[in-house]
Amino acid sequence: LFGSSLYATGRLSGVLPMAWVLLPPRLLGVLFLALPLGLTGHLSLSRRALPLVVVAGVCEVVGFASYTWGARQGIAVTAVLVSQVGAISGLAAYVLFHERLTRLQANLLLRILQEQPHLAFQHIESIGDIRVKVPRHGLRRR
Repeated sequence: LFGSSLYATGRLSGVLPMAWVLLPPRLLGVLFLALPLGLTGHLSLSRRALPLVVVAGVCEVVGFASYTWGARQGIAVTAVLVSQVGAISGLAAYVLFHERLTRLQANLLLRILQEQPHLAFQHIESIGDIRVKVPRHGLRRR
């Protein structure tokens, strides 16, 4: 479903103005999700979370607008770049928030980041050459 909406957005971006491509999904989300939850009292948002929600919403719209603009130039290149969002998000979480990566995630990131993927682990001879940072709470469950 998500991929089909990206494809439809890419195709429509060359025909319709950007505002008409961006508005319908957000309008439907407000009308069929946020408004009913707000009216029934099931939508709670603390003052502390409000700025984070606003920033997330703005970033989502800017990202979708960037995709729409890029798809006007060429949908194939834009689709390949969008497919990298998971890897970029994982790398950002690792760098910014010190999230731990599984061995598979680290391998995938190294392969994406390197020009020659088969050389990603060329200098690793044993498991002792890989460092893992454990969070302050250790491995206990929260």
